[in-house]
Amino acid sequence: MPCNPHVYGLCNFTPISLGPHLYVIGGSLFDTRSFPIGRPSSSSSAFRFDFHSSFWEPISSMLSPRGSFACAAIHDSSQILVAGGGSRHRLFAAAGSRMSSVERYDVERDEWVALDGLPTLRAGCVGFFVGNGEKREFWVMGGYGESRTISGMFPVDEYYRDAVVMELRNGRWRQIGDMWEEGERRRLGKIVVIENHRNRGKPGIFMLDGDEFLRLLLFSLLGYVFKIFIIVEKGFSFFHGLLELITF
Repeated sequence: MPCNPHVYGLCNFTPISLGPHLYVIGGSLFDTRSFPIGRPSSSSSAFRFDFHSSFWEPISSMLSPRGSFACAAIHDSSQILVAGGGSRHRLFAAAGSRMSSVERYDVERDEWVALDGLPTLRAGCVGFFVGNGEKREFWVMGGYGESRTISGMFPVDEYYRDAVVMELRNGRWRQIGDMWEEGERRRLGKIVVIENHRNRGKPGIFMLDGDEFLRLLLFSLLGYVFKIFIIVEKGFSFFHGLLELITF
């Protein structure tokens, strides 16, 4: 990536592929000019790597700097959507910022456009598309919003149990019910989305939480969507399950 003599670290950025390019967008930036040292600031920068020429180039910066955000690409229209995000402190994570803004990047125009924001502040979330054509939806799942303090001193994140969905045809957001029932232990593992090339519009959604490997099931009934995380494998053997499942 293009070098900046003042920048000594970048984390919480999002890499995403689209066509013959790899895009690296946003993130939490560590800059020698910031104070105090070691406190990251959100970045709006974006870069593109061309696999044909093996060359990096900067593209237009996002309208709002962000890291730890939801991001997904619309491959048949050469567009990228980003939602939420903020900045993270490596020692006191909950002391970072959160945001609700949403943007769309047009590859051909090299332009970012603001869309309707998320219903609430949300960072650390994952984004993906479900459906095709006019029924295509942009899902933003998990993450954290407002923080609370323990003993009035130590900030901790308040993690979301739900997801929000934007209908691309009208740009409106709606809320999807909780992933976990009230009182059930919340699983806060990394969520990974895998495209299903044999059935486009229905991605595989997985979570790795400790020694449990879970898959999200989507059911549609009378216009409502019910979600259930099921444990696919438990213990060391989940690695074998992972190798089998990512080829679905």
